[in-house]
Amino acid sequence: MMEANSTIRDQLRAALIRDIAPRFAGTSLEVQRATLDAMGAQAEMPANVVVARSSLAGVPVELLTPMQRERRVVLHLHGGGFAMGSAASHRALAARIGEA
Repeated sequence: MMEANSTIRDQLRAALIRDIAPRFAGTSLEVQRATLDAMGAQAEMPANVVVARSSLAGVPVELLTPMQRERRVVLHLHGGGFAMGSAASHRALAARIGEA
């Protein structure tokens, strides 16, 4: 399994360098954020996941609930150093993690 993870990581890294980095070159952080959100919005959401918006301690959150829900919770913090990425850019990824 470790080899498969390395291969996926290497492919993602190559895609980031090839496809995403050029879109960000010379742009403001605001443009980079909007671009990343727009790219994430193109990712296909699993059909059996319900999205609801809420807040936790005053912070906006999204609750992604698979229809085949078990009594488990995954807290997904997408990374990005609180500078890049958002619920919109990582929604489909978080939904797939929740399904798994």
